[in-house]
Amino acid sequence: MKASEKTLPTLLEPAVPDTRDPAYGLGAKIGTNQPDLRKNPGLWPMFLVYGPGLIRRTLGLAHQSEQIADLGCGCGWLTLEMARANRQAVVHGVDKNEKLIRWADTYYQRFAGSGSLGEVAYTASDISLFELTPGRYDLIVVSFLMGCLENPGELLSRVHRALKPGGTLVYYDACDPPAITLDRLARLRHTLARARGKMSDPWSERRRLQAGFAKDAVRRLRPEKAPPEQHLFHRIEEMFEVTYEARTRAFIDLSLPHIPPRRVMIYVPFYKLVDELCMAIGYLEGSCRYVVARKR
Repeated sequence: MKASEKTLPTLLEPAVPDTRDPAYGLGAKIGTNQPDLRKNPGLWPMFLVYGPGLIRRTLGLAHQSEQIADLGCGCGWLTLEMARANRQAVVHGVDKNEKLIRWADTYYQRFAGSGSLGEVAYTASDISLFELTPGRYDLIVVSFLMGCLENPGELLSRVHRALKPGGTLVYYDACDPPAITLDRLARLRHTLARARGKMSDPWSERRRLQAGFAKDAVRRLRPEKAPPEQHLFHRIEEMFEVTYEARTRAFIDLSLPHIPPRRVMIYVPFYKLVDELCMAIGYLEGSCRYVVARKR
C-alpha cells in the first residue's frame, strides 16, 4: 500500500492495524506503539473513561473549526481524532513530555499528506512557554491540565486572548464531588459493611471517601497551592458563555488507582456504567467536570 493511499479509520468505527509494515515491528502489529485509540489496547480505558458522548461532542466542535489547539495533549490521540473530524483544520498538539510527542508525531507522519486528516503540528513544550497567538484559534481543548497548575487562571486568560471572537473552549478536569455524592456513597458503603457483619459508621465512611477523592489518580497531581476547581469554573463562567456542562466519573475516580492492571478492561466499563446509571436517575453527581464555553 502506498503512503498516499493510507487512510485513518474514524474513532467510533472498527480499525484494523496495518500489520504488513515491518518498520514498526511487533509493537505496531499489536497496536502498542501508536496513539490511535482503536488500535492501541493501552488507550482503551481512556476511551471508556471519557465516554463516547463527550468525545463526539468535542469532535463535532472540531468539525466546525479551522484552527485548533490541544493543550496537554499527551500521546496526541485526541489531537489526531480532531484532525480526522476536519480535513481542512490545522491542529496544534502541545505537551511537555517529549517521548509522547515523538511517539505521536512519528505515527502522524505515516499519514501526513494522504488527505485522510487535517494538518497536525506537535510541539514538546511547557505550556507556560508555548506561544498562544492572540485571536488565532477557533477551538482550544484543555483536558486534565489546569488542575496540575498552581496558577491556572493565568493559562485561562491566555486561552481567552488566543480564541477568536465566538471561539470555543473545551475544558475537562477533576472537580471536588458535591456533598450529596459523599453522603450517599458513605451511606451505601455503611450499609454494605453492616451487611457483611463489619463495624462501620457513616461519618467514618464519609471521611475515607473524601480522602480517596483527594488522592485519586487525577487530583494527586494538583499542587497544594492550586485553588479549588470550583473557583476556576466560576472564572470560566465570568469570562465565557458556558453552553454545556456535564459531571462524570464518580465511581471510576475512586476505583482506578486500586484496579489491578489485568482487570482494568473488566472493571472500568462496569464502573462507567454504574456512574452513568446513578447520574441518570439523579442519585449522584460526577466528580469530573466537562465544559464547553464560547468567547463572548
